[in-house]
Amino acid sequence: MRHCSLGKVLLYLLALIPVAGSAQTSASLTGYLRDEVSGERLNAASVFSLTDNSGTRTNAYGYFNLKLKSGHQRITVNMVGYYPDTIVLTLDRDSTLDLHLRVRNHQLSEVIVNDADKSHLSIGQMNKAALRPAEIKALPRLAGEVDVIKAFQLMPGVRSGKEGSSDLHVRGGGPDQNLILLDGVPIYHSSHSLGLFSVFNADAIKSAELSKGGFPSRYGGRLSSVLDIQLKEGNRDHFRYDVSTGLISSKLLVEGPLKSDNTTFMLGARRTYLDVFAALAQARAQNKTSYGFYDLNAKVNHQFSSKDRLYFSIYSGNDRLRTSYQSATGDDENLNSLSWGSVTSALRYNHLFSRSLFGNLTLTYTKYQFEVRNLYRKESEETDYSLSYLSKIGDAGFKTDFDYIHSNNHFIRFGSNMVVHHFSPNVTRLKSVDNGLPLADTALSNNQIRALEYYLYSEDEIRLSDRLQLNAGLHFSGFNVQQKHYFSLQPRINVNWLLTERDALRASYVTMSQYLHLLTTTGSGSPADLWIPSTRNIAPQKSWQGTIGYARTLSKNYEINVDGFYKEMNGIIEYTQGASFLDDNPEAGLIEEASQSFDSKVSTGAGEAYGAEVFLKKTNGNTSGWIGYTLSWSNRLFEDINNGKAFPYKYDNRHNLSMVANHQLKKGIRLSATWVYNSGLPATVPLSSYLYYDENGLNRGSIENVNVRNNIRMRSYHRLDLGISFIKQKKKGERIWNISVYNVYNRRNPYFIDVGNHSSNGRTYAREYSLLPVIPSFSYSYSFK
Repeated sequence: MRHCSLGKVLLYLLALIPVAGSAQTSASLTGYLRDEVSGERLNAASVFSLTDNSGTRTNAYGYFNLKLKSGHQRITVNMVGYYPDTIVLTLDRDSTLDLHLRVRNHQLSEVIVNDADKSHLSIGQMNKAALRPAEIKALPRLAGEVDVIKAFQLMPGVRSGKEGSSDLHVRGGGPDQNLILLDGVPIYHSSHSLGLFSVFNADAIKSAELSKGGFPSRYGGRLSSVLDIQLKEGNRDHFRYDVSTGLISSKLLVEGPLKSDNTTFMLGARRTYLDVFAALAQARAQNKTSYGFYDLNAKVNHQFSSKDRLYFSIYSGNDRLRTSYQSATGDDENLNSLSWGSVTSALRYNHLFSRSLFGNLTLTYTKYQFEVRNLYRKESEETDYSLSYLSKIGDAGFKTDFDYIHSNNHFIRFGSNMVVHHFSPNVTRLKSVDNGLPLADTALSNNQIRALEYYLYSEDEIRLSDRLQLNAGLHFSGFNVQQKHYFSLQPRINVNWLLTERDALRASYVTMSQYLHLLTTTGSGSPADLWIPSTRNIAPQKSWQGTIGYARTLSKNYEINVDGFYKEMNGIIEYTQGASFLDDNPEAGLIEEASQSFDSKVSTGAGEAYGAEVFLKKTNGNTSGWIGYTLSWSNRLFEDINNGKAFPYKYDNRHNLSMVANHQLKKGIRLSATWVYNSGLPATVPLSSYLYYDENGLNRGSIENVNVRNNIRMRSYHRLDLGISFIKQKKKGERIWNISVYNVYNRRNPYFIDVGNHSSNGRTYAREYSLLPVIPSFSYSYSFK
């Protein structure tokens, strides 16, 4: 009833808002905003009339529509990372004008916020953290890799999972509660190298934006955050090449026009050479281990006319970890492999129906697959044994989005989405031949679940006055699975109130539903985690979140944001006490997984998270950076776990502090540093153990007594990373050498805790193990045309 009441209030509020009108003659100024050199369309940029004191922002495809009084006009255009521009014109009728901005160079002064634009920020920019590729590349690197996920982990309210992982835990949420979009298509698993690096090639990224709360109605399907990553469209003016190599991988990006500037393309590829080095080092060894990954990004777009444009983008990536043994005679062979990968694609069509109505139609396809294979062969005994486990997801979707610019005071969005899911959670196959006789050739489990997910949304970004803005909307979603139909009506409201030219208050209330779950024993986004849908026995996850914040521009160079949040979550699932995906015997674990339905091994519970965030940022000058601090609590409650009592979430840490600094030492030399501190994470250890004996009096082991979940905390985590870049402008491009050191003072940060007994005296010990020591690295990149 609470949500319905709020929805009615919201509808009444929208109905009472007057439509802006004027008796004076007016005209519309429309067009697209582009990068002056590459021709890339620029989204979320400010287009503002200094004459009328009224403005708008470009949409996701760079389109703007500004309704102004006829006559003399001064228009200013602003976007972070670009030089602002002012245009003087006489407007006597509806006109179209394409605008261009010139990107700032790689000096740190490019990170600038224009104070004049502060008063006209749209509510859609609240509760968001945006990073440009230049900012991401300026940070110190792990093993020479530029990583967008690790950059966002330095923001308040966001933390990583375990040491070095590239997953996100946002405001007390889990890794499955983040909607990660690549060109509008969801990514299910976003990491390489068992979590050390993300799958996103920074050279191919045009923009990256993380929403932590106050989600607009156009987003849905996850509880905690939205990470929206857009790929480059391709340079319209000339061919451009980016080549880079680092400690573990190399990258290549090519972009440019095809025949004419109406058609452009972008192609980016990255591959590790760890497997190549391993093969050379183990050429004569009987036991071999190798690991490798690759990813590929491609995008083509064609402009049919000023009103019609077609895009096609695709991503493909794969990881493979392999161990093998072969006897000297070749008679014995044993092979174990672990592989995972994704394919995503999107076909989008833009059409400008009128100056006020912009439409976008998108067809999407997603595939994610995780596979374990165990093979054994002994030729002399005619023995052949294989066991495979496969978990995969296939999605096909259809999406429509419309932007209707009713006036400078009303930016209305509405649309729909429909996705057909095909889940194969645990397909297990066993084949065995002994002494030439087939013993087994069977599928132990072959679960197939089909589901239909859909949503409709509408939202209005409303400017009630020069100082008061709000974004109000509704999101309606449904999920049809196993003859069960779930649905949810989710009101959303965000308010931004400018107290003065320098001070603002903001508040939001949102409700969210999530129809997918991630079964995990680690909580850190491992590829072995099992994605499952809501079923007739497992209800969707639901949440509501309220936030309140204060923002102040301290000076031309400094700004501060303080936010408080509270979030409640229901329908969260975990493995029941003692259940897991794999036990100490991986083969037995695969067979055990196949013998039971996944929904018989889960427990459903609730969670809450609350806290406060402080973000102080310096945005201009030779030295820039930020300090982010989070004080937070995150708890879970399950009826049949921890005796039905609440316990801290496995990634609940009270204090999180990140400090980022970039300094232009002199022309061509840039320094960077990050320091991170997290208070200790919870862990579960047995409080006591008991020996037990069989009927003959023989010791059969011990029983551990664990009566409280997450009953201790590990040591605190802190780390310093440093980097230096040497930048040189060449005749046709730019060369950059980067040297970085990860974990400079070699802090042995806890990765996990192990409990055992000393063989000498039988006493119990608890020992923390670390993963990543100090790691120096280098990378070389060259951009040219």
